[in-house]
Amino acid sequence: MRSSACRSGLMLVAAAAGFFLLAACGAKGQLSMVAYEKPDEVSNLRAVHRENAVILSWSYPGGEKYFIAGFVVERADSGQQYRRLALLAADTTNYVDTSFVPGAVYRYRIFAVSRKDRLSEAVVPVRVEPKPIPAPPAGLQAKTTDEGVELRWQTAGPGVRYNVYKSTVRGTCGESLASASPLDTPVFRDTVNLASTVYYCVRSLYATELLDEGFPSAEHAVAHEMYVPGRVSELRGIAAKQGVQLIWNERPEHWVKSYRVYRKLQNENELRMIGETVIPAFLDDSPDKAGAFYAVEAVGPLHTGLRSSPLLISPYQEP
Repeated sequence: MRSSACRSGLMLVAAAAGFFLLAACGAKGQLSMVAYEKPDEVSNLRAVHRENAVILSWSYPGGEKYFIAGFVVERADSGQQYRRLALLAADTTNYVDTSFVPGAVYRYRIFAVSRKDRLSEAVVPVRVEPKPIPAPPAGLQAKTTDEGVELRWQTAGPGVRYNVYKSTVRGTCGESLASASPLDTPVFRDTVNLASTVYYCVRSLYATELLDEGFPSAEHAVAHEMYVPGRVSELRGIAAKQGVQLIWNERPEHWVKSYRVYRKLQNENELRMIGETVIPAFLDDSPDKAGAFYAVEAVGPLHTGLRSSPLLISPYQEP
């Protein structure tokens, strides 16, 4: 770690042999003693295998990156000495290696390097043995549920797990995880997104430290058109002095927004909407004296469901 004086940019002035040596921490154009120090080492070095790449990532203190030239990435093939793969900029915290062979053993290590080419200590190397990646899941399908959507796909073989990804932009699926952790079975349930179409895809992977994750499946779009409520059932009603009171069974879909109520008078040819309600009950406070037919339908994000069977309510009779 840099000293607190150096980190705050304080100037160190030393008198020697009749002249002053000015060493400014991080100042351009002046002799910086920090450049001669051994940099701090990186931390949290880890590796994952996705598609045809081994992806390395690490951490480095944010305030320290201004004092280094960058990072050196080295790899040792099985039984071989380490060799340099890359010299990266100081603001880099990942590296993608595609020059490997599945089944072989490799070790990677990362050094921070100062502006005077001094290397930090190396963290414990990460050992990787990438497996051949599993095939992408096939047969991805989706259906609506009461809570949202259920995805199912074909298994990709024994020992395979699955990561589910989703995006609201076509062609970018496979970048943002939808599942909190890899799934052991080929099924995933998600809540409904009422704002836009959602694109889902699935990657197969192995339960290894390296993950060994394959290419994504084909995208499957889930649009608002899929969310169509079922038919309203058990419509019941009674004529009272204050009007006709209707009740019905609430639809189980959590994404139903409301219910539309229709009425057809004796002299009319078709049902007309007379109101909308968010609860499974409605009061017609201006009923026809000759009675009328009533029906109800549930309203989804974009479409309505099938109407209930019409119910004839006779006019109210004074006792």
